[in-house]
Amino acid sequence: MHLHMKPECPVCIDLNAMGHIAIRVHSSIQDLRRSVEHGCPGCEAILDALFACLPEVLGHDTEDIQILPSGDDGTARFSVKWRDHMIELFELPALPEEFPHLEAAYFLSGDTSQECHFQRALTWLRECTENYVHCNQGDHFQALGAKFSKRLVDVTPVDEVGSVKLLELTQVVGPYLCLSHCWGSSSHPLRTLKENLSQHLASIDWDSLPATFKDAIHFTRRLGYQFVWIDSLCIVQDDLDDWREQAAQMANIFQN
Repeated sequence: MHLHMKPECPVCIDLNAMGHIAIRVHSSIQDLRRSVEHGCPGCEAILDALFACLPEVLGHDTEDIQILPSGDDGTARFSVKWRDHMIELFELPALPEEFPHLEAAYFLSGDTSQECHFQRALTWLRECTENYVHCNQGDHFQALGAKFSKRLVDVTPVDEVGSVKLLELTQVVGPYLCLSHCWGSSSHPLRTLKENLSQHLASIDWDSLPATFKDAIHFTRRLGYQFVWIDSLCIVQDDLDDWREQAAQMANIFQN
């Protein structure tokens, strides 16, 4: 009895990137379709992803499709590139493992306050800081943050209800988080102004904080950090010189 194994697809390598890093190319959508017609499940998954995410690709049959594999830690990661668009492929954990080496997707429920989601975020943070050299330069980026940011919100509770305070920086104080948020068009969030700066340095009343700020402070505390940067609190909003100086440093502040 002879078993005939289907040869590995030379382009998608059956979505098994282990040991593969070279970019592979389907010269056109038609080329990709031919591979699907010859029974390649990996190319079929790629074609389905393209049609689902980039339906406009249908009108450009002569442009190539790049397959970008990477796999060196027991898990394969696959990206598909068309023009400047990038699609990442994942295995659905609830389905049979057709591509056993492909990284599994992680589903989030509608309630991101659940403990499982916090643990997931903590895992991502630890993976970055422990395994990636550009994320694991704490002292360097702390120094940058303290150099470019004039103030941080100290989330250490100053009273029994959890109020916080603003801290003016004169030296490196340690790592901090940054809140990226939209102010909205109808109303301004709580702001530090010339008239309340001294009050904010003593205490920012918990009940005065909008829900987004409270969530950010809760999350900062749960992750084990003491400081968070929030633009409307850490920049004196009606001080033009302070605003110009700090707004110009936002990229450096967020790079902590």
